[in-house]
Amino acid sequence: MTLFRLDASIRTHGSASREIADIVEEEWLAAHPGDLVERRHIGVDILPATAWAAAVTAGPTPPEARTAEQRDAVALAATLVDELLAADAILFAVPLYNFGVSQHFKTYIDLVCTDPRAFGQPLV
Repeated sequence: MTLFRLDASIRTHGSASREIADIVEEEWLAAHPGDLVERRHIGVDILPATAWAAAVTAGPTPPEARTAEQRDAVALAATLVDELLAADAILFAVPLYNFGVSQHFKTYIDLVCTDPRAFGQPLV
């Protein structure tokens, strides 16, 4: 089985969300020895701020008419959804900044939602 872990804290040390996720991951691996843990750290490897808008505008645009930015955004969204679909379990380590989730996580969710497969629909 595969656990997909997404970290969204901009802090690489002293992050409470990371510490809690470490505990959950350790428990997962104790219960599922030998399982694979796939990771993405959007607090460090930041998603482009313009990717969501490019992916949204790419939706109604015929593939052959898409800009390079739109094609890149659609490909990035597909990669993110591929990671989620390939996982048997998902662990989101998301910090709260100023009483809300980080903008990195908001961008991630917005971008994932541009891929129809995020809602169980086939890719056209």
